[in-house]
Amino acid sequence: MAFVGSCGAFGTRSVAKRAPTARPSVVVAAPTPRMAWNIEGQDVEVSDYCPVGLAVCYQRNQNNKLDAVLVVEPLSTGTLENVTGTGQPTSYKRILGATIEGLPDNPSELPEDFLQGDSASFSEDFAERMCAAARTFKRRPISKGILGVGEVKTAEDGTLTFCTDGIQRILNEEWEPKFDDNVKQDKTIDVYGRGEEEGGAADVQKLYNA
Repeated sequence: MAFVGSCGAFGTRSVAKRAPTARPSVVVAAPTPRMAWNIEGQDVEVSDYCPVGLAVCYQRNQNNKLDAVLVVEPLSTGTLENVTGTGQPTSYKRILGATIEGLPDNPSELPEDFLQGDSASFSEDFAERMCAAARTFKRRPISKGILGVGEVKTAEDGTLTFCTDGIQRILNEEWEPKFDDNVKQDKTIDVYGRGEEEGGAADVQKLYNA
C-alpha cells in the first residue's frame, strides 16, 4: 500500500538495522608512583636496601643548654652490624629495614611502629647519605639478613643498647682548634727539614758566642 504526501509517493520498505560500531577500548595506565628521592646519576636502584635509624641527638640553644632532637638517618652495613645485638651503646632508639623507594620524603609518613608517636626530622644530606649507605649493602649483601624490609627493632626488644651518656651527638656544635690540639712532630720523621734549619740556627748562634 502506498502513501501519497506532499513530497510524493512513499512505499513500504524494510530498513536494515546497522550493527553498532565497536568503540576502541581505552586502557588507562596505572599512575607511576612518585619517587621521593632523586637518585639520578647515582649507582643505586630504587629497589636497593637501605635501613634507617631513629637517633637521639642534641642541639645547643641560645642559653648554651642542650635540647634533645630526633633524627632519622640512613645506616651503613658497618653501623647496622655494630649496633644490633652487640651490646654496643648507641644513640639509636629504633631501626627500620627499608628500600630506597620505600622511604617517604616526609619523616612523619614512616611506619608508626618505627616512630611510635615521636616527631623526627631527616638528617642533613639525607639523600646523599642514603645512596652511600645503599652502596655498602650492594658490596656486602649478607648484612641485609640482620633486618628485613619493613622490620623494626628496638632497645625494648633487646636488639639495641640505647644510651646517650657520654656519647651525646651535638648537631650544631662548632669545634675550634686549640694550640694544645697540635701534635708535636717527632724529629725522626721530620719531612720538612725543620731539624736541619734548627741545626743551622744553632751553628749561627755558636758563631755569635765565639
